[in-house]
Amino acid sequence: MRLQNRKGHRYLQPPPGMRDRLPEEAESVLALQEKLRRTFTCWGYREVTTPTLEYLETIVRGAGEGVVERLFKLIGIEGELLALRPEMTIPIARLVATRLNNETLPLRLCYFSSIFRGKEARGDRPREYTQAGVELIGATGIDADAEVIALAVEAMQQAGVEEFQIGIGHVGFLKELLANGIEESDQTEIKELLYRQDFVSLRERLEELDVDQGISEAVLRLPEMRGSRALEEAHRLCPTKPARAALEELQNLLEVLRDYCPGARIQLDLGIIRDFTYYTGVVFEGYAGGLGYPLLGGGRYDGLLGRFGLPLPATGFAMDVDRILATWAPVSQPRRGVLVYVHKAERARGLDVARRLRGQGIVVVMEVTGRSWEESCQAARAQGLLLAARIKDQHVTIRHLQTREEWSVPLDAVEAVIRGRSQL
Repeated sequence: MRLQNRKGHRYLQPPPGMRDRLPEEAESVLALQEKLRRTFTCWGYREVTTPTLEYLETIVRGAGEGVVERLFKLIGIEGELLALRPEMTIPIARLVATRLNNETLPLRLCYFSSIFRGKEARGDRPREYTQAGVELIGATGIDADAEVIALAVEAMQQAGVEEFQIGIGHVGFLKELLANGIEESDQTEIKELLYRQDFVSLRERLEELDVDQGISEAVLRLPEMRGSRALEEAHRLCPTKPARAALEELQNLLEVLRDYCPGARIQLDLGIIRDFTYYTGVVFEGYAGGLGYPLLGGGRYDGLLGRFGLPLPATGFAMDVDRILATWAPVSQPRRGVLVYVHKAERARGLDVARRLRGQGIVVVMEVTGRSWEESCQAARAQGLLLAARIKDQHVTIRHLQTREEWSVPLDAVEAVIRGRSQL
């Protein structure tokens, strides 16, 4: 009896913001992760994993007190305060500072993990989603930033994202823009409103704070400051020396990126506001045509590891695996496997054939329900298998489940025939 998912029966559904993955989607996730894993490995990045749970104080030390309201918080069995990780950069910073602090630098690390957000600032994200990303730790300078951005470009290409572009900005420009007479707590609020793209509230707050009209208009114009003319406009809006240094760094980076990833669609975007406050320099995001949200994001965070006792420069990025999968066109692919059908007296022979085929990487499903041969073939076809093999004595009848064509072959030839007929 199959239970019906009636409204109000919460035990029949995942919590809000969580999701189940059916086999096809789960297989797509694994396929995408494997493509990215090969890409990261070829660039010298080695995979690490961290616990799903961290001490709450670990996350707060990395991201600041403002992150607390966005977390899933738990109390451990000994009364300790814990949190589900909201991202991977902070756990990796902790890992490097405590377990890899004597390694030769720079460290190139990558990861594939689920992350959890109790509350999202923009309100358009699930509570659990999958990230894939890299961290380049112990290297400063323009080439380190360029490598990470170039790797992001290649990862997007390998993931099959079409018509994507990378926008690069710098947190130093906005910081300098807000430095003139605005309290730090108010600066944080302004950045939060920019990140949420709540421009009505942003304008009202700037007016309440009596922010200089020129600075106020510059802040409101940030989301539009992108492309070839953005540098010129930014110099005009904020001509201070620190702001000029940030803009010159971006200009130099754009030139270097022409060598690292020629032909890539990369443009200046001074409106990029990342979702954590530990970023210190260049930041970037990747978008696909027609989508209003980023598929990846990252940047430089030179102060984060110092919070865990190991001051090192670092940069990296994270890709949203679920959002990337949403850009894929659904393709139904057969499992290209084989059903092995035997009666009880032939079970040992059938299991031996199955073991040998599986040893060659072939999907093999044993009939275990007691159905007839015809019923088993019909079910196997519905499940996406390509062949069925019925074993009797020393002979095997092989049926192609799509065409219903059949061949009778000796038992000792069954493996070769299955490989040849199915192209498994």
